[in-house]
Amino acid sequence: REIEASCSRFVGDCVAELRRQTAELCSEMLASIDARGDVHQKTLNRLQRFIERFRSLNFAGDREMERELDRARAELLSRTAEEYRGSGTAATSLVDGLESLRARARELAAQDPATLVESFGQMGRRRFALAS
Repeated sequence: REIEASCSRFVGDCVAELRRQTAELCSEMLASIDARGDVHQKTLNRLQRFIERFRSLNFAGDREMERELDRARAELLSRTAEEYRGSGTAATSLVDGLESLRARARELAAQDPATLVESFGQMGRRRFALAS
Protein backbone atom coordinates (compact mmCIF):
# COMPACT_ATOMS: atom_id res chain seq x y z
CA ARG A 1 0.00 0.00 0.00
CA GLU A 2 2.88 2.35 0.79
CA ILE A 3 4.42 1.75 -2.61
CA GLU A 4 1.08 2.32 -4.31
CA ALA A 5 0.51 5.55 -2.37
CA SER A 6 4.02 6.76 -3.15
CA CYS A 7 3.61 5.96 -6.85
CA SER A 8 0.25 7.71 -6.91
CA ARG A 9 1.78 10.84 -5.38
CA PHE A 10 4.62 10.70 -7.90
CA VAL A 11 2.27 10.40 -10.88
CA GLY A 12 0.05 13.19 -9.50
CA ASP A 13 3.07 15.43 -8.97
CA CYS A 14 4.29 14.76 -12.51
CA VAL A 15 0.89 15.58 -14.01
CA ALA A 16 0.62 18.80 -12.01
CA GLU A 17 4.19 19.82 -12.90
CA LEU A 18 3.65 19.32 -16.63
CA ARG A 19 0.53 21.44 -16.39
CA ARG A 20 2.39 24.13 -14.44
CA GLN A 21 5.19 24.08 -17.01
CA THR A 22 2.60 24.66 -19.74
CA ALA A 23 1.32 27.74 -17.90
CA GLU A 24 4.89 28.95 -17.31
CA LEU A 25 5.76 28.61 -21.00
CA CYS A 26 2.71 30.69 -21.93
CA SER A 27 3.72 33.36 -19.42
CA GLU A 28 7.24 33.47 -20.84
CA MET A 29 5.95 33.66 -24.42
CA LEU A 30 3.56 36.48 -23.49
CA ALA A 31 6.38 38.35 -21.76
CA SER A 32 8.59 37.93 -24.81
CA ILE A 33 5.88 39.22 -27.14
CA ASP A 34 5.15 42.14 -24.81
CA ALA A 35 8.82 43.08 -24.37
CA ARG A 36 9.55 43.06 -28.09
CA GLY A 37 6.19 44.35 -29.21
CA ASP A 38 6.06 41.70 -31.90
CA VAL A 39 6.27 37.95 -32.50
CA HIS A 40 9.40 36.07 -33.51
CA GLN A 41 9.44 32.64 -35.10
CA LYS A 42 11.72 31.47 -32.30
CA THR A 43 8.87 32.11 -29.85
CA LEU A 44 6.42 30.06 -31.91
CA ASN A 45 8.99 27.28 -32.37
CA ARG A 46 9.35 27.12 -28.60
CA LEU A 47 5.64 26.29 -28.27
CA GLN A 48 5.93 23.67 -31.01
CA ARG A 49 8.88 21.99 -29.24
CA PHE A 50 7.08 22.11 -25.91
CA ILE A 51 4.02 20.37 -27.36
CA GLU A 52 6.21 17.62 -28.80
CA ARG A 53 8.10 17.26 -25.54
CA PHE A 54 4.87 17.17 -23.54
CA ARG A 55 3.72 14.20 -25.62
CA SER A 56 6.93 12.31 -24.91
CA LEU A 57 6.73 13.07 -21.16
CA ASN A 58 3.01 12.40 -20.80
CA PHE A 59 3.37 8.86 -19.45
CA ALA A 60 0.31 9.31 -17.24
CA GLY A 61 -1.96 9.89 -20.22
CA ASP A 62 -3.12 13.43 -19.42
CA ARG A 63 -5.63 13.64 -22.27
CA GLU A 64 -7.13 16.92 -21.09
CA MET A 65 -3.87 18.84 -21.27
CA GLU A 66 -2.99 17.07 -24.49
CA ARG A 67 -6.28 18.23 -26.06
CA GLU A 68 -5.59 21.81 -24.94
CA LEU A 69 -2.12 21.69 -26.49
CA ASP A 70 -3.48 20.16 -29.71
CA ARG A 71 -6.03 22.97 -29.90
CA ALA A 72 -3.27 25.52 -29.31
CA ARG A 73 -1.15 23.95 -32.05
CA ALA A 74 -4.04 24.09 -34.51
CA GLU A 75 -5.08 27.63 -33.62
CA LEU A 76 -1.82 29.35 -32.75
CA LEU A 77 0.80 27.62 -34.86
CA SER A 78 -1.08 27.78 -38.16
CA ARG A 79 0.51 31.18 -38.88
CA THR A 80 4.12 32.23 -39.10
CA ALA A 81 5.63 34.96 -36.96
CA GLU A 82 5.70 37.17 -40.04
CA GLU A 83 1.96 36.71 -40.48
CA TYR A 84 1.39 37.59 -36.82
CA ARG A 85 3.56 40.70 -37.17
CA GLY A 86 1.66 41.76 -40.27
CA SER A 87 -1.78 41.60 -38.69
CA GLY A 88 -2.87 43.22 -35.46
CA THR A 89 -5.92 40.97 -35.38
CA ALA A 90 -3.78 37.85 -35.73
CA ALA A 91 -1.34 39.06 -33.06
CA THR A 92 -4.25 39.72 -30.71
CA SER A 93 -5.61 36.23 -31.35
CA LEU A 94 -2.17 34.79 -30.50
CA VAL A 95 -2.00 36.70 -27.23
CA ASP A 96 -5.60 35.75 -26.38
CA GLY A 97 -4.87 32.10 -27.23
CA LEU A 98 -1.76 32.03 -25.04
CA GLU A 99 -3.62 33.68 -22.17
CA SER A 100 -6.44 31.14 -22.52
CA LEU A 101 -4.02 28.21 -22.60
CA ARG A 102 -2.19 29.58 -19.56
CA ALA A 103 -5.44 29.97 -17.61
CA ARG A 104 -6.59 26.46 -18.52
CA ALA A 105 -3.20 24.94 -17.63
CA ARG A 106 -3.26 26.70 -14.25
CA GLU A 107 -6.81 25.51 -13.66
CA LEU A 108 -5.87 21.93 -14.50
CA ALA A 109 -2.70 22.12 -12.37
CA ALA A 110 -4.81 23.19 -9.38
CA GLN A 111 -7.23 20.27 -9.80
CA ASP A 112 -6.87 17.08 -7.84
CA PRO A 113 -5.29 14.60 -10.29
CA ALA A 114 -6.81 11.62 -8.43
CA THR A 115 -9.00 10.48 -11.35
CA LEU A 116 -6.08 10.64 -13.76
CA VAL A 117 -3.79 8.87 -11.30
CA GLU A 118 -6.43 6.20 -10.72
CA SER A 119 -6.83 5.55 -14.45
CA PHE A 120 -3.03 5.40 -14.78
CA GLY A 121 -2.96 2.80 -11.98
CA GLN A 122 -5.69 0.76 -13.65
CA MET A 123 -3.78 0.86 -16.93
CA GLY A 124 -0.70 -0.42 -15.10
CA ARG A 125 -2.65 -3.25 -13.46
CA ARG A 126 -4.09 -4.29 -16.85
CA ARG A 127 -0.62 -4.34 -18.41
CA PHE A 128 0.75 -6.33 -15.46
CA ALA A 129 -2.14 -8.81 -15.74
CA LEU A 130 -1.52 -9.24 -19.47
CA ALA A 131 2.19 -9.80 -18.90
CA SER A 132 1.62 -12.51 -16.30
